Amino acid sequence: MRLEPEKEHEKLLDSINKLCENARKSFKRMKTVQIKANLTWLVFQDRKSKYWIGVCQALHISSQGKSIADLHENINDAINTLLHDLAESQELDSFLQQHGWTLVDSLPEKPSNARFEIPYNIEQRSQHDLEAVLG
Repeated sequence: MRLEPEKEHEKLLDSINKLCENARKSFKRMKTVQIKANLTWLVFQDRKSKYWIGVCQALHISSQGKSIADLHENINDAINTLLHDLAESQELDSFLQQHGWTLVDSLPEKPSNARFEIPYNIEQRSQHDLEAVLG
């Protein structure tokens, strides 16, 4: 049995409102955890795709974005994903020590409630220069 269009619309709006409320509650539970670190990303724009590519040799990860702003957002997401995985597996402390980095803030009881902030430098390179650096 199908609902009338107005009722379907109302039900959809209710669902969207509940999702938004849950997202707001989740965001409020997030704790910013700053890490004192020295991190550099090598960045270039791919000639063919025009995407921006970022490579972090220290973390052995890369990211990309349609714009430089998109790349920055994806870099932050990549760093957070890595650090969450390390925190969940109880390897974050040793990872930070190996890199000479320190936590400025304590982790929340649930590491999934952390939003990590690591300052990083961007070194823009040409695609040719980057291929030479990465060999």
